Parts: sequence; C-alpha cells; structure tokens
Amino acid sequence: MELPDSYEAIHERALEAVNPRDPSPSIAEFKRLVERLLSLPPKVREWKPSLNTLLESAAIEYVVLLRWAGRNAEALDAIRRFRERLPRIEPDWIREEALNRIDSGDVSAGLDALRALLLKHPDRSVREVLAYELLGAGEYAEAMQVATPLLPGENLQAHGSALSLLLTIAVEKDDRKAVMRYTDELGRLGNPPPFRVCEWLAARGYWDDLEPLLKGVQDEYVKQVYRGERRRAQGKEAEARKMWESVRSAGDQYDAKVDLYAYVRASLMLNQADDEVLGYVTGAFEERLTDSTALLALLAALAQTGRIEEAPQAIRQHTEPSRLIRPYWKRLPYSYWLRLRCYPMPDDAVEALRPYFVTEPAGPTA
Repeated sequence: MELPDSYEAIHERALEAVNPRDPSPSIAEFKRLVERLLSLPPKVREWKPSLNTLLESAAIEYVVLLRWAGRNAEALDAIRRFRERLPRIEPDWIREEALNRIDSGDVSAGLDALRALLLKHPDRSVREVLAYELLGAGEYAEAMQVATPLLPGENLQAHGSALSLLLTIAVEKDDRKAVMRYTDELGRLGNPPPFRVCEWLAARGYWDDLEPLLKGVQDEYVKQVYRGERRRAQGKEAEARKMWESVRSAGDQYDAKVDLYAYVRASLMLNQADDEVLGYVTGAFEERLTDSTALLALLAALAQTGRIEEAPQAIRQHTEPSRLIRPYWKRLPYSYWLRLRCYPMPDDAVEALRPYFVTEPAGPTA
C-alpha cells in the first residue's frame, strides 16, 4: 500500500493532475516531488536506484510542463539547476533547452543545438524532434531531409507516424508528388485520405490528384461536396451550388447517410452557416482541439455568423497544445490559410484573421 505522501504517490497525483487547459496544479506537484528527491543525500538514492530513476523522470516532466504552460524562463532556469545534478539524462536537457529557446524566439540557436544533438545521438526520437522543429521554423527542405530516414518505422505505429509527419512537411513544402506518395502509403496502411489533404488539393486546384483520392472516401456526400468545388473552379457556379444544396437538404432532413463533415462543408461553401452549423463545428473542435480541419471550419462559421471576435480564442485553443505536440505554430502555416480562403467570408473577417496566419508562400511553388 502506498503512503499518501510517498514519492510514488506524489508522482501519481502529479500525472493525474495534468490538464492541457491548466497545467499549474501538475507543475506544483512535480516541483514538490523533484525538490524532495533532490534533498535526499546522494548515498540514499544510490542505495535505492529507483529513486534516481524517478527523480530523472519527474525533473524532465516538470520542465516539459513548464514549457507546455509557456513558462520558458522558468523552464530554462530549472534546466540550469538540474542538469549538473542529473547528468545521466544530458540529451534530454539539451532537447528541452533547445525547445524552450525556440519557443522564446531564439529559433536559430535552438535548431543548431538539436542538429548537434542528432550528430551525437543519431536515434529516432532526436531525429523526429528536429524534423518537427524545422517544420515549425519553415525549413521545409531540411525537415524533409531529416525526416525521410524515419522510414521504415520499426513497427506499424512508428511507420504511420513517420508517414504522417512527412505528409505534413510535403504539404507545407508544396511538394505535390510527395503529398500523393505519402497519402498513398498511408492508404496502404488502411487510412482513408485525410480531409486536410483533400482540402489542400482543392485549395491548390490539383483536381486530377484529388479525384482518385475521392474514390477512397466511402461517403458519397463528401465526394459530391468536393466535386461541387471543382465545378465552382471551372466557373460553373450554378452547378456547384446545386450539388451543395442537395447535400445540405439531405442533412436538414436528418438523412443518416450524410456525413457531418459533408453537411458542414456544403453549408459553408454556400455561405449559409447558421447556429446549427456553428454548434456542430464548435462541438467537433472541442473534441479535437489540434485538428486543423475542425479549426478552419469553426473560423469560417464564426465569420459567416458575424461572430469573428470569438476567433482568437479558438486559435489559441488550437495552438497552445502544440507547445507540447509539436510543432508550435506561432502563426498558423500557409497551407491553413489556403484552405480557409476556400470558404466564402466577409472581407472584414478575412482581415481580422490575417494576422494569425502566414499568408504568403515561403518560396516558389511547384
């Protein structure tokens, strides 16, 4: 039986207290645990090695949570205090120091530290961290170069994770062939085409690439929405609206076959977001804060319903978790802007959203 104030019990409480909306209680518990363990004479920890392991784990978790909370100065101070006393996990300290420097605005120094760490410790986890940070910094060519050796993964999950990372890089790099290649490889693992990729292909006008992907989408209404977008791009506005109105009408009649995504996207394309549509996208977003498709639909719905003043809060809810789930977008990337601009929105709403996005491509597009 664990004592209520034992090291293990404090660690368990700290883990249970982790909350992305307010990490402060968990931070306080981890700080208490680390300080108590550090106060032990070194001989005691040597006598019981599990205490050293717990201390190292708790110290890193404490620093990670400080970074998650955006308390970068505190995190860097903690790293300075801990690293001499806990030298066995020096690679972890280098990684956390680099990430905190990146989040504090010293991106170049942080990336250089991660590059040096990869040279010294060329393992998968370091490579993945560097690839994500290069992606976040807009260094897409180097990100692709660093991430490519992650394939093949040592298991199905690792392989899928690497493909997803490479797909994200390919989209931001505007590498059309790579986008299709990695989407196809994910499909072979049983994953349907991601909506974020379908949206990007539509935004870029890559209809010949999108059409084969739609064959892998089971929902006929989703296909109809995208084919309506192609009609609009061809100047066939009346045909496009007819296709979207058909989807919306079926949804209004609560046809169980209508995918919620298709109903919402058709409504937004028609510039007919209402309280019901806004309720749907708000619920979807609150379930998946880091999902870009849900965020962009919510922003468009807020714009169309005259509630654009609520957009900054939604964007913060989307970006804050990325302090931990990398990369941390200080401004949402260009691919997001392209996808958002597919939705009709009032000019004043577009201007209100502009500061939160990268609105120009990083370089020549292919």
